[in-house]
Amino acid sequence: MTDTYTIITTTACVKCDATKRQFTKYGLPFEAVSVDDLTEEQQARFDREKASGATSFPVVLTPKGGSWSDFRVDRIKSAAKAREEEKNDPPQ
Repeated sequence: MTDTYTIITTTACVKCDATKRQFTKYGLPFEAVSVDDLTEEQQARFDREKASGATSFPVVLTPKGGSWSDFRVDRIKSAAKAREEEKNDPPQ
């Protein structure tokens, strides 16, 4: 499993751009993908997020199978903190 996040975006999405800037700021690896260019797996995860009530972009798919929608600095900071803790305390 890769440790790369997927940020699903739309055209001219201010919150999508802000999310990508925050991911870059915190050093989180990501790929940005247009909602029109999703792979089958990404589409399935996106559809599950929509079914859960997501109504805003971006939609962020996490490496461990989770997801969230909208511009969520709190989630980005939490992901960055968890990643740093994993780097400092590798599994044995």
